[in-house]
Amino acid sequence: MTGEDPATGGPAVAVSRDAGRGWTVSRLPSPAGGPVRAVRVVVGPDAVYAAELGDPADGEAVLNPLRALHRSWDGGRTWQRTWTAGAEREPRSLEGLPVPGPGGRVEIAAQLSGHRSLDGGRTFRETDDGSAYVRRTPAGLLRERSRCRYELTRDGVRWTEFRLACGDDAAAS
Repeated sequence: MTGEDPATGGPAVAVSRDAGRGWTVSRLPSPAGGPVRAVRVVVGPDAVYAAELGDPADGEAVLNPLRALHRSWDGGRTWQRTWTAGAEREPRSLEGLPVPGPGGRVEIAAQLSGHRSLDGGRTFRETDDGSAYVRRTPAGLLRERSRCRYELTRDGVRWTEFRLACGDDAAAS
């Protein structure tokens, strides 16, 4: 669960380890800047990632601005900011959720392209597979590439692609 730390007004993550009877709140080491719009948390095989959305301190405006990426190795007790977006630093936006994988792998679907990190979110390289929107489903993380084209992953590495017959595609069959 995410929210605002009442003491500082900054972003915080609350974690329950007993089915919601008790909660531990930890603050995210947020960069300076405007208000936080949202924090999106996703659990990977060896780390938890929290993506902080909000206008960056510098740079041109983008849709769904990614201000910072945080990582926790201890299940959300403590957090380290691994990425701070900037005018010349991509990714600067986040479409949906980060996609964590093993060994410090994390992918970000940004406004115009995808980005992959192999070091826990410290550095990113643009991927060749374009942009997408990522959401959580009971079957895993679902990546919507384009209208009617989807990919599903449970481990953040292997993706199963499937297409839906919709619109003109259904009429052509």
